[in-house]
Amino acid sequence: MPTTTYKGYSIPTTGTMPGTWGTELNTNSFGVIDANVGGIVGIPLSNVNVSLSAAQAQNLIVRLTGSLTASVQVTIPTQGFAVIENATSGNFLVTVTNGVGTPVICRQFHKTLLIFDTANGARLVADSVVPDMTTPGVVVRMGSGGFYADECPAAITLSKDNNGVVLPTGIQGDVYVPFSGRITGVTLLGDVSGELYFDIWKAPYAAYPPTAANSICTPTTLPNLNSTIKYQDNFLVGWNTTINAGDVIRFNVSWALSVTRYMIELTVARYI
Repeated sequence: MPTTTYKGYSIPTTGTMPGTWGTELNTNSFGVIDANVGGIVGIPLSNVNVSLSAAQAQNLIVRLTGSLTASVQVTIPTQGFAVIENATSGNFLVTVTNGVGTPVICRQFHKTLLIFDTANGARLVADSVVPDMTTPGVVVRMGSGGFYADECPAAITLSKDNNGVVLPTGIQGDVYVPFSGRITGVTLLGDVSGELYFDIWKAPYAAYPPTAANSICTPTTLPNLNSTIKYQDNFLVGWNTTINAGDVIRFNVSWALSVTRYMIELTVARYI
């Protein structure tokens, strides 16, 4: 049975299959069209890449669930468009592809509209958090820990000038955080191109002081200058990004070379 190019609707051949067109049209055409414009398919994820079946890919909304223990790639083998609802937990990335071009990152707690074709692959059309509420001048969104305002990010900052002497290793300082939120990025600036490796520890005030066992980073994603003067990471793969009111953040330098001054900042989506 021939089918349409993009979504696979059944195309009965004129003059053939007397008495069987009902199944072809109702199930293989109208049923598929209905899924295209309103269907939802749930895809559980953990740590293994997933390829959707042709039937799963016919749905409008692909709802990703589960607790991630590694970054996962989802392949959608159709052309056209799809809404990806990333409802997973765990601090790992989800990317979506149709097997062509560069996979697109679909952020947690976001609904992402993607378009696909065989020449250019998957491309981002729109990205939003659902549900959200708009107040005058501020868009308030709902994350896993509560509501936060994209337009009003908070920052946790530590800086030090060692007066021309290479920075020492060890604990650099503590910051008490009086609000809850989610860490969305880290920026590290130095005075010269050199080497500077940070680890970041977090513990509630009641358990102060934080130790290396409380690291929120992973060994491969430590904020660092490696023969550079600046560093920024807005993905934070593997990080524990949750901030609770009353947490204490401790910054520790594990290695330094040439750098005598720094500023390190954690950007936080503050829950309100």
